Amino acid sequence: MKKRFSKAARQTMLAAVTLALLLAPFVCLCVQKVKNEALDSAFLWTIHAPHDVETYLSEHGLRPDSMPVSGTPDW
Repeated sequence: MKKRFSKAARQTMLAAVTLALLLAPFVCLCVQKVKNEALDSAFLWTIHAPHDVETYLSEHGLRPDSMPVSGTPDW
């Protein structure tokens, strides 16, 4: 009967499988951490965006109470 793989090839395959099984949880945790940080960043952006727009308008001399209302001729 013929051997399929040499001893060195079997050891290499065993090392590769062991390494993959050991590193898989760390890769999954890193992906989850990056995903959560991206979601947190997007959430904080949505909270701060209206304030940033108001700050931008006030820096350029535009006050919200002096803005034209929609449906009026000034609009």
